[in-house]
Amino acid sequence: MADRYLDEMADILADIHKKLDYVAFAQVMKDVYPNGIPKSFYKSLAWEGLKETRADRDTEKITVQPPLKSPLKKVKEAKEFARYGLKKL
Repeated sequence: MADRYLDEMADILADIHKKLDYVAFAQVMKDVYPNGIPKSFYKSLAWEGLKETRADRDTEKITVQPPLKSPLKKVKEAKEFARYGLKKL
């Protein structure tokens, strides 16, 4: 369920953020996100809201074969991207 709604949740968070002081935040974060706040930032934020829920616990149990990525790996990558931005990648 979390994977199904994560994009939608991220889009809603981005829309809300644009109505709050997005320009000031984007200006402060311009060194980390020179091209604007990426969707991965909002996905990571959405996952933070799901911490310690059943969806969060269930992501740890899902396994896939490479080259696919498990939902847990996607979450970890989104958090790393949100933390370090494009400079890390």
